[in-house]
Amino acid sequence: MAAKTGLTATTVVRTVKAERLATNSSLYELGSPDGATSDESFILKLNTLVGSRQLGYPKGTPADIASAVSENGILHPAAELVAFGKWLMIDEPPELISKGGKKPDPRTVLKCTGTCLLERHFRYQKDKKGLKNNGRENRTKGITKHDVSLRWNKLFEDTTKASDFDARLKSELLPICRTGSGVN
Repeated sequence: MAAKTGLTATTVVRTVKAERLATNSSLYELGSPDGATSDESFILKLNTLVGSRQLGYPKGTPADIASAVSENGILHPAAELVAFGKWLMIDEPPELISKGGKKPDPRTVLKCTGTCLLERHFRYQKDKKGLKNNGRENRTKGITKHDVSLRWNKLFEDTTKASDFDARLKSELLPICRTGSGVN
């Protein structure tokens, strides 16, 4: 299939995985996030993009958001981006209503969040296999703007520099992190 269509094996695997995710769970939707016409569609398509890039097939992927919460109240990793996205874009928490200045773009915030979740997944996989994460020892614990930039470029096939995230992280992510309401 890949040789006939000019697609790489990686692209074929990601496409098949995305189709399986979207078929088996309402947490996913096929298509490009940038082509989404509604916020809900954007959230689900972004979740599919992030989920299809993860290693392996997520075990016990919930069929919907309701079944994604365990008896102990713990959210399944496959639903983290969806839950946060719905809180951010659909519920529109009052803490995020602009009190002057530029309002953060929720789609960019969610793309940054998806990028960080994917980076967290790959770090977990490396730790599980006993591999070291790249970077200086004091910077391998947290996710840096350099990590976000590298993962963003691979995930969205975009070219951004780490310095491009200085203003983004300060103006779009930090105000949300400071609200501290409802999201732990």
